[in-house]
Amino acid sequence: MRIPPRVLTVAGSDSGGGAGIQADLKTMLALGVHGMSVLTAVTAQNSRGVQGVWPLPAEAVRAQFRSVVDDIGVQAVKTGMLASAELVRTVADLLADVTAPPSSSTRSASPSTATPCWPPRPSKRSAPACC
Repeated sequence: MRIPPRVLTVAGSDSGGGAGIQADLKTMLALGVHGMSVLTAVTAQNSRGVQGVWPLPAEAVRAQFRSVVDDIGVQAVKTGMLASAELVRTVADLLADVTAPPSSSTRSASPSTATPCWPPRPSKRSAPACC
């Protein structure tokens, strides 16, 4: 029996299901990999736009990451929305200790509205925290 590759997505949740963790896990399933997730933010969004974004505390992100990586392990990591500079630093620190290939990241817009989920011209302070 073939053991599927273990892939971790570190991203926000899209309540409409068209982006974020939901889309990542659907894609992973279609590609035959074992998808795991670390949630970084919760959003309220639908086909008309993004109504709200609530970043999770860095402690919650760290705990989810350690739970998965320390027990199951990962062979690849994909990052998505890191909604604050603190979360960017936290995830960067966590990834520094992972022996998986370099991670990929996405900067996305709401798929159904093409509304950016971060300011189109982020400030120097917020630039690393893009979706």
